[in-house]
Amino acid sequence: MAVLILTGGLGCETSPIRIVHRLEGPASLPAGCAALEPGECVLAGLEDGDLLEIARGALTDRLREVSEDAAGAAVVDAVFTIDVQDELQRRTIEQGNPASGGLSTLDVVSLVRTVDLHAEFHVRPPGSDSKVTLEVRRAYDSRQDARTRGPWGLQRPDDPQYVPAAETVARELIAAAVDVFCRLAAPWELEVQMPLKPTLDRRGREGLKQMNAGDYAEAVACFQAGLDRHPTDENLLFNLAVAAEAAGRLDRALEAYQELARSTPDHRSEIHQAVKRIERLIAIREDAQRYREGSANCF
Repeated sequence: MAVLILTGGLGCETSPIRIVHRLEGPASLPAGCAALEPGECVLAGLEDGDLLEIARGALTDRLREVSEDAAGAAVVDAVFTIDVQDELQRRTIEQGNPASGGLSTLDVVSLVRTVDLHAEFHVRPPGSDSKVTLEVRRAYDSRQDARTRGPWGLQRPDDPQYVPAAETVARELIAAAVDVFCRLAAPWELEVQMPLKPTLDRRGREGLKQMNAGDYAEAVACFQAGLDRHPTDENLLFNLAVAAEAAGRLDRALEAYQELARSTPDHRSEIHQAVKRIERLIAIREDAQRYREGSANCF
């Protein structure tokens, strides 16, 4: 899952290292589909010309990011079917009354919005009339959306003024569906450069040597041993996180990066970017696993 390439020495000043994550798309596409290009895009259930253009743009941009450049690319046609259901009614609530110090009964408007998206991606290999269809389903419920509780999280989740517009939700669901399709259909590659931190701990120095030798699993063990003796040493914890990431132990890497993020008040960008990166890698891995365990080309 992860390939590690080290450059430079491992003395007191360590050079950045390059980690390349490459995840193969789990969907079984025909030969000749390494390159993908957008074809026809159709929107059904929610008439909005701007939304259709947004959907087409999202598909084009993501395919450009993940697809190889090659002649005779496979064409991806997309059909997005959106179902919006609004439950609008009136109900009574009790609210604190500062004047009386008690509770007042109010009659308020209540809105619960659900949006279901069914996306079909039809992949047509070059020079062929056949196609492979991948389906992605996504759903939204305003009661589960933190935005509906207002900026301070104190509002009732069915207050119409805080429920996002259906077009906004549809745009988010389409972007998520396109992202899932690209995860399934195309190899996903991410490259990052990370430093290794100097350490005076004996096992920590051994861990740096193991990293240089390419034995990342042993490096994890060394850094962990050093950390067991010096639990507040952030350099050892950082090196452990990098080694675990290089070894493909994403859960352990995330745990270490998150611990660093919690204990670092200045919110160093490399730490918080690492947390987001590993969370995304884990999500992609879990998506692929759920897809492989499924019985059809639907996710």
